[in-house]
Amino acid sequence: MGVITVNTPDALLNTVPEAEPNPAPIAIDTVHGELLKILASAGFPATDRSRKLLEYLVAETLAGRGGRIKAYCIGTGVFGRPESFDPQKDPIVRIEAARLRRDLEHYYLTDGSGDALVIDIPKGGYVPRFTLRAPAASPTSHEDPPPAPAGSTRAGLRNTAAWIVAALSLLLLAGLVYTLVGSGRQPPASTVQVPGLLVKPLTDLTGSRDSAVLAQGLAERIIEKTSRFKELAVIAGTSDTVEVPTSVARYEFGGTLRDDGRQVVVQTRLVDRTDGRVIWADSYDVALQPQQLFGVELAIADQIATRIAEPSGAVFESERRMLLDAPPQSMSAYLCTLSAYVYRTTSSAGTFPAVRACLEQAVAEHPDYATAWALLSLVDIDEFRFLYPPPKDDAVPALERAYDAARRATELDPSNIRAQQAMMMVLFFRKDFAAALDAGARALALNPNDVELKGEYGYRLALMGNWPEGCRLIEEARDSSARKIAYLTTALAQCRFNSGELAGAAALIGDVDAPDNPAYHVIAAAILAAAGEAEAAASHRSWLEHNVPRQLPQLLLDMPQRLARPEDRQRFLDALAKAGLTRG
Repeated sequence: MGVITVNTPDALLNTVPEAEPNPAPIAIDTVHGELLKILASAGFPATDRSRKLLEYLVAETLAGRGGRIKAYCIGTGVFGRPESFDPQKDPIVRIEAARLRRDLEHYYLTDGSGDALVIDIPKGGYVPRFTLRAPAASPTSHEDPPPAPAGSTRAGLRNTAAWIVAALSLLLLAGLVYTLVGSGRQPPASTVQVPGLLVKPLTDLTGSRDSAVLAQGLAERIIEKTSRFKELAVIAGTSDTVEVPTSVARYEFGGTLRDDGRQVVVQTRLVDRTDGRVIWADSYDVALQPQQLFGVELAIADQIATRIAEPSGAVFESERRMLLDAPPQSMSAYLCTLSAYVYRTTSSAGTFPAVRACLEQAVAEHPDYATAWALLSLVDIDEFRFLYPPPKDDAVPALERAYDAARRATELDPSNIRAQQAMMMVLFFRKDFAAALDAGARALALNPNDVELKGEYGYRLALMGNWPEGCRLIEEARDSSARKIAYLTTALAQCRFNSGELAGAAALIGDVDAPDNPAYHVIAAAILAAAGEAEAAASHRSWLEHNVPRQLPQLLLDMPQRLARPEDRQRFLDALAKAGLTRG
């Protein structure tokens, strides 16, 4: 993500220009500190886009440019829209500003309820307002600290960061296990043991105050980002933490940081503590400019969280080895969910029945396990959309079962990303499209680094006609994933097909590994036929005719209807006809 640089005039070093009248001048470091607290808080469930918007709005106001904060400037300067951007036709700025207002309200109702300074975005504009709260009545008077002396804004920012890190270190000493609950409601405790990840502060090789703050702050960011993945138990450790047993935390994240004032070099590793093996390592070399502390931490933490904590990342790749020797019928509840994630990389018809049976057993044995309920819902959705055989002696339609399981998952844990993803998918296939997209947006706000959710939400956006935004999210998810996921590549091929890039679409669809998924073969046949690859299209048509002859007419009816815009449906139908696939 880009980082906004504040060019602060000398006259503004100590006070903030007032977008709205404030009873007293507010020190610029006070605003910087409040911004840092918000961005570091688990109670601020914003997407990266919203965070970037907040940083931009605050920076422009602090620089005395509040009067120039307009929708056009935000669209082109923050969201990368072209110079032809028209805020009346493209509502992205209004949507993101409304989302940011909600996220700020949530923060000040939860983690920020005691903050002395409030940052909000009054409706009707985009200029932030900075308001000092009246101190609560207390036997002892507490005054605001005096403003920092005029000088380097970056130094002031890092002084504030050091204060916050010191406070957070008290939590680290307690060995706090982080559980991020975006709704503010604690989910019920589950007896299912998930992998433990011990996150240690990075070793500071520079030894300066700035590098120490950055090393500690980056560790805090990584803890916050990884703890959003409910499939992990994240434990905050100190540099000398040794007492956490491997039965609690099998994996340990650590590394080193060097900051020479011009660039930051971060080297990281993930270790299996049972045998000391390094199962993942990476390095990051980032040029550091003034005011880029936020951006450096966020950019690196996002990449690390995705690489190690998401369901196709390093921890789960290591855990997946346990599946090789464990038949599904004997798996623990956690291994059942892991097998479901492996299944979801291809949505294979061959493994579908065993995965579903295993998840049904998991929720029967652990009825409070929200992730298992969510994955069971997604499996039931696959039965519905791919026309897989239903379970024996179950007369309840697949979509009804999927809805019941998704509802159970969200009731157990409203902040569980997989639960929200399942509800989004159910609502989509029930044709409640607006509610589906709303559920997806809320889920992505909870964890913008979740590849599974980002890809599926992007796919729903694209199918509903918002191809630019949907395809951007799909591509981001595909590029971030540590493993190839069939539906992401298939979705990206559809993006290329819809934009007329037929050769690119054909190349992508040829890279998909989903040999027994009927929907994949329908899409592949259409794309390849449109690209003029008649022989390859014919091979997919032949597979469909030989393997799913009874389901094929229904697939050819259903799949075009999932495209919201008539022109998109017609383009797909024309390609199917060219491949020799029609309902007649």
